[in-house]
This record gives sequence, structure tokens and C-alpha cells, in this order.
Amino acid sequence: MKRKKDKAMESLTIYFLKVNIIVSSFYFFYYLFFRKEKFLVWNRILLLAAIILSFTLPLIPLDNIFNFSNNRPVLFHISKLYEVSAKISTVPNHAVVEIQKQGSSIYQGFPIFNISAKHLTIILYLLVSVILVVRLTIQMLRVLQIIKRSEKYRLKGIVYCNPQKNTAVFSYFNYIVINEENYNSEQYKHVIQHEEAHCKQWHSVDILLIELLHILLWINPLVLLLKKDLKLNLEYLADEAVIASGTPIKNYQYYILEKSMKSANLFLANSFNASKIKQRIWMINRERPSNIRLLKYSMLIPLLFSIYITLQASHNIQKPESNSALYKLYNTLTGYYQFINAKHVLIHIINQDGKLVLEQLWNNEKIIFEEKDNLEFYNEHRDFPLKFIKAGDGKIRQLLAFDKDLWNKVDDYNAFRKHEIKLPQAQLKAMEGYYQFGNDPKYFQIISDNKHLILNELWTGKKIKLFSESPFHFFSKQGIFPLEFICEEDGSITKAIAFDKDLWHKVKDYRPTVKRIVALTNAQLTGYAGKYSSRTDWILTFKKEGKHLRVFANGEDHGVILAESQNKFFMKGDPTTTVEFIKTLDGTYKARLMQEGIPIDAKRIL
Repeated sequence: MKRKKDKAMESLTIYFLKVNIIVSSFYFFYYLFFRKEKFLVWNRILLLAAIILSFTLPLIPLDNIFNFSNNRPVLFHISKLYEVSAKISTVPNHAVVEIQKQGSSIYQGFPIFNISAKHLTIILYLLVSVILVVRLTIQMLRVLQIIKRSEKYRLKGIVYCNPQKNTAVFSYFNYIVINEENYNSEQYKHVIQHEEAHCKQWHSVDILLIELLHILLWINPLVLLLKKDLKLNLEYLADEAVIASGTPIKNYQYYILEKSMKSANLFLANSFNASKIKQRIWMINRERPSNIRLLKYSMLIPLLFSIYITLQASHNIQKPESNSALYKLYNTLTGYYQFINAKHVLIHIINQDGKLVLEQLWNNEKIIFEEKDNLEFYNEHRDFPLKFIKAGDGKIRQLLAFDKDLWNKVDDYNAFRKHEIKLPQAQLKAMEGYYQFGNDPKYFQIISDNKHLILNELWTGKKIKLFSESPFHFFSKQGIFPLEFICEEDGSITKAIAFDKDLWHKVKDYRPTVKRIVALTNAQLTGYAGKYSSRTDWILTFKKEGKHLRVFANGEDHGVILAESQNKFFMKGDPTTTVEFIKTLDGTYKARLMQEGIPIDAKRIL
């Protein structure tokens, strides 16, 4: 658990380092090329982009932009038909998920007396951030208190507040606080125009965003400069709105100088009496440049691109140089492996940043392994042993999973790719009907749509489109799912084989088991909903869906369960699979899953 927390902390540190680099790069770019430009709206967009993109860019993986992975085809989730031969049981199956190995540790003493320098730095950093949060909260309460105690009236969506005390004018979202007694009619008109510009252009949103950025990245001195320039640009925008309304420039400059000595001292508010008077007057008198200078903003694109590629690529290209021998060993193990009992079921062994990873190609789920011995690996959390087997030539040719499942290494993965052919409608019609797996109450129905077959899983309601690769062999593009039909001498279709091993018999009469469905209240269904954990590391999640519950096993949807009593449910389309909710001594519930007579108890964890 400690390793997992340390890795999470390391990832968070790297993330915030990237955020700092991006926001600093943006500010340098703004300071050098745009700070003195009178493209005020564009400058506002640039500064807001500096805040938003700084936090979002590091979250976009490089592989989402460029395909640096191998060239195998995209694989989708496998059909639930494969679960017929791999049901939930007390024996581990091939369904694996990406799980980081959790090291065990013994609690020793009180950790407060053994704080490392790293943790002390984190505590101090968070302490300053908390102080800034408190400061921001106090300012918000102070602004709201002034507004609350003022006389107010609303006009065209803006609330005008006349404070009881002599307070310098300021605006906050759609509120303008101004003491009317401090201004003559002409001054009042132009000051109000300035504050109305702040309100109508939503400048308070910019200020809140930059304050939040300052809280998170207070250690970066460039953030403070960015904060000052952003607020100054908002004043430029408000000044420009006043001048555009027809106010004489000289008169307005005089008003700015006259009132600049009074300050609201509220950093959350937009104040007419804000500082930086010299810069504001300089910008008012500056002529608007030619629109051709807007092309300068196109330089943002290569800047943004280069920053993103540099940061993400530098993080992705990590080689375990300290253990090159192990890295080379992993490279000899990588490749595709085929299950001997189902030739269309494959896994992919990957050397991912110096870690051995097994990926299931039918649903792209992964599991990470630790080296146990020479060519032997283990995942402790799943109790999953993995052993690689050398052939006579010394090369890895097979792997053994769970000490019983044998997988052969595949030299040509592309050989498993399917090619569709067209079949006549009469031949597709011959395959229509209902099919049953042995004595199992699971049925699927085959229908045709003139060009393809549609497989309907009656126990889940899921429909799968099947494409023909030969007169009797079909496959699904939703996953590696082969289905072969068996034709008798008279031309009739009597059987179907799924995954090269599961035999389904065509039935003349479809007679599913019928159970009485009981209606439960919303409170009852909500009481059962939640997450349950079993000893076999299965996480069962029950979610309320309308008048029923839907069950997920390790995050994978297994369909709807219907109530047959106040606490007992059965799987839709599979009445023999039941779930019973049993109340325990502590007042909570445990879920008992019964499948093929095998009970699995799962304790509620959430």
C-alpha cells in the first residue's frame, strides 16, 4: 500500500511540475510578445488559456495524439458467450485486471514522530495553500457582507448597491458597489460605465480562476506576475468600453487620477480605483494596431505543440537503466500467446516501462507481474502464477498460467485477422433459431438481416452482429468471437460451436424457465445497491436501474437481476443464477451469488 501511495504522490508531483512549466511558458510568451499589444480581448483569451491548458494538457496521453503503440488491430470487448466456460467461481480464471502489486507492511509506532523531509515539504506546501484558501474565503465573505448591508436596486440584470459606509467603488459578478454621494452626475455616469463593463464581460470569473491558480501554484513567482497582468488587462478592457461609449479621453484620464487615491482593498473585486494608473493611461492613449499583427497569436500553436510533445515524450520515454538485464529478459518474453483450448483466444505479453504486463486481447484488461524466479512471475493480489517455457532451441515458446492453462506463442498475429465474404439470404435463413448450451438455461437466438447474422443473448439482451468468413464460419467485429455452425447431411443446421469448444444445440421449442417477479420499493433497491467484495477478489457492484438492479463483476456488466422475493434475485435470462442479500449482525448486507450450485459470499464494502 505504501508503494502505491508513493507512486500516486510521484505522479501528482510530476503533474504539478508540468503544470508549472506550461503556465510559466505561457507567461513568458505573453510578456515578450503581447503585454503591450492593444488586442485586449485576445490577451484575455491567451491568459485564460494559460490557466486552463496548464491543467488539462498534462492529462492528455501522447498516444491519444500519435499512435506510438504496435500496429495490431483495435480489439473490442469479448462476447459474454465466452463466460459460459469461465464462470465466476472460487477457482481463478483468465479474467484479469490491471492491479499494482501491494506490498505488505507492519505498523510500527506513530508516524508523526518520523516525518521525512519529503512529507514535511508537502505539509508546508499544503499549509500555505490552506492559508491562501482562508484568505480568499475571508475576502469573499467581506464582499458579500458589504453587498448585503447596502441599499440595492436592479436594472437590466445588474444590481446597484449603495453601501452604508464610505467604500470605494467596485464590482463583483453582477453587483456594482458605489457610494453615490462621492460623485457628481457626470463622474457617476462614467464610473458606472467602467464597472458595468466588468459585470457584462464577466471579469469576476477571470479573477476567481487566477486566485485558484495562485492557491495551487503559489510557489511559482511567475504566477503572481500572471495574476497582476491578468487583472490589469481587465482594467484595460473596462477602460476601452468607457472610451468606446463616447467619453472624452482627457476627461476620463482626469477621473482616473482623481479617484486613484481611494481603494477598496478587495482583491476579489474589480475596482475603478485599481492601481497601475500609469499603464492604464498609456494603454488608453495607445493606438490600436493593424489587424495584421494578430498573426502573432498564431505563434501560440507551435509553442503549445512543442511544450506538449516535450513534456509528454520525456515522461513516456523511461527505460529501467538500473536493471538492464531484467529489461532485456522481458523483451525476450514479449509477444502474442494463443490458448491451446481455444485458438481464437489470445493474450499479449508486454514490456511496459520495465514491467511485465499481461494484456487480454478480448477486452484489453491488464495485470502487472513481479519476477519470482527465473522465467517465473507472480501477482500476489490475484494469486496468479505465470511461468514461461523454453523450447529445445532455447527460445520462449509457451507460458503456463495458474499451473494448468497452457498458451502457445504466436509468430504471426495477423494470421488471426478475419476477412468477410457474402452469403446468400437462403443460407443465412437456415441458421436462424434458438440455441442452448448443454443443460444450461442460457439461450441465444440467431436471426438474419439479409447480409449478416444477428446473435441475441437472451440472458443479457445484448445483440452481436456476425460476419461470415466461410459458409459456416462467422466472426464478430466486437471482439475475437468465432462461431461455427454444424451442417448435417440433409443440409439442416443442428449445432453451433463458440470459441472452438463450447457446443450449443439448436432447439425446436424455446421454453425458458419462468419465475414470478416481485416489485420492490425504491428504498429496498437502494438499500441493496453498492459494492461487495468476495474472498476470490471479485468485486460485485449492484446499481439501481429503474425498478431492478444491474450487476457488474470487476466492472464488467453482467446484466439485470430481477426480484423474486424481498431479498432474492435471479439473473434475467438465466433463472438458475441467483443473488440473495443477507442481513448481517452489524446491520449491513452481504450478497450470496449462487451459480451452478456454487455459492460465493461477498461482503459489502461500499
